[in-house]
Amino acid sequence: MKFKNTNFQIFVLVVGSIIAVVKFLVYFNTGSNSVLSDALESIVNILAGSFTLYSLYLSSLPADQRHPYGHGKIEFIAAGFEGGLLFLAGIFTVYKIVFSYYFGISIQIHKKDVLIIFVLGFINYLLGVWSAHQGKKTNSPALISSAAHLKSDGYTSLGIFIGLVFVYFFKYKWIDSLIGLSVSVILIYQGFVIVKNSILEIIDTADIDILKEVINYLQENRKTNWIDIHNLRIIKYGSNFHIDAHVTFPWYFNNRQVHNEMYQIHKMMEGHFNKEVELFIHPDPCEPMSCSICTIHDCKERTSVFKQKEIWNVENVLKNEKHQIE
Repeated sequence: MKFKNTNFQIFVLVVGSIIAVVKFLVYFNTGSNSVLSDALESIVNILAGSFTLYSLYLSSLPADQRHPYGHGKIEFIAAGFEGGLLFLAGIFTVYKIVFSYYFGISIQIHKKDVLIIFVLGFINYLLGVWSAHQGKKTNSPALISSAAHLKSDGYTSLGIFIGLVFVYFFKYKWIDSLIGLSVSVILIYQGFVIVKNSILEIIDTADIDILKEVINYLQENRKTNWIDIHNLRIIKYGSNFHIDAHVTFPWYFNNRQVHNEMYQIHKMMEGHFNKEVELFIHPDPCEPMSCSICTIHDCKERTSVFKQKEIWNVENVLKNEKHQIE
């Protein structure tokens, strides 16, 4: 699956390189600042795509003694690298537009240049949609980040296309600089957001959406012997998940019974995410206070009556404490 990601990224990189070359040819032919901003964004696509390709290769390597959790976090670094390049490309484009305005550098727009920008933008958008599908399918942060950038490139190309149409038909050349500045602001903002999200992932910021998904799935498929679950944590290593949790089982279960229950949870998580999931479960024995939420009605060791089934959610499962009904 991960090697498919690598092959996919090679294809995106080749297409992106061709698009970048064509955009620069259009820029040299027109002198358009907005086309330059678009061409620089394509250069970012190539540089970031190359790093993404390397990160996908590294993340596909198995865990070893030096990297016991695998190499998946490199994908977050790749995403941050792409965001940084976008930010710098936006800053440089602003400088170029101000420079051109100050020195009065003229532009010359031709019909074929306008059509070329539209076609290239449409291709980039399709690549972004395809990359997003592949990234979500394989849960790859690097591909998802690349997809967002490619689709954004398609949107900005559309805006540049509209601007070039106005310049071509109405000779409003100031529109070119205005759109170039608008694209630069988008690049700067998008770069900042990508870098920010990358840093949050690297420092293991909790992903509430993933936590809700896991907890809801456990709640919907819980077994009677899974009396309680708490102190659940999820760490992402690229496309891989490492899940820690404390699960309360009947205190009278032997080691084999406890292992079988934990194995069921593990396989259930793998089946849900359609991938390997590293799951570390700390088994806790039930205590007298657990009887109030325990649904094992024929339990011979019960010391108090059942009161209410505990509904697992983000608020109570993340806490490092066993649940009970007072």
